Amino acid sequence: SDLVRMLHPLVRRPTFEVLSGSLDVSPVTEDPESGDSHATCRSQVELYVESPVGEAVVIPEHRSSAVLTVGRRDPVTMARVSLVPVAAHDAGLFPMAQDTSRLDTVTAGEHQVILRGPGRVELQCEAQAPPSLRRSPAPKTAELRVEVCPIADEPPTTLALGFEDPVEEESGSWRWMLTL
Repeated sequence: SDLVRMLHPLVRRPTFEVLSGSLDVSPVTEDPESGDSHATCRSQVELYVESPVGEAVVIPEHRSSAVLTVGRRDPVTMARVSLVPVAAHDAGLFPMAQDTSRLDTVTAGEHQVILRGPGRVELQCEAQAPPSLRRSPAPKTAELRVEVCPIADEPPTTLALGFEDPVEEESGSWRWMLTL
């Protein structure tokens, strides 16, 4: 067994710490071309990711998925799930620094995020949902289950994110804040 471990070293998976987040469900709109009605669901969650320093871990968008459940209504599969780097200057860190590129351990490829150490990312999810999702009143809770799978032969990391106590925004959207 020691020989197997030496020949096939243990790959350390990135870990995710949830910092903050919100979930919005827009009022129902009608597509003028198709006549279909839908509500738009959007979630933004800020995460702190810890990844092995010096090793590149690539997480492509097509290997991430998410399912939203609002109250007891039918689950909605999110059509778009992406991780977006939050640069040190965007996060309000080092506001006086001109060149923060050496500080960014999380970078973006065209359809992927590349981790070279710890840093902040924003998880962005979006989907169109059936009008029934917007039945009043707004459910008290919602859950977003996200699976993130780097390019290694390993099982995905699952994040179960709970949202509570929605408020109705001026725009008519329902907004839940992440419960930590």
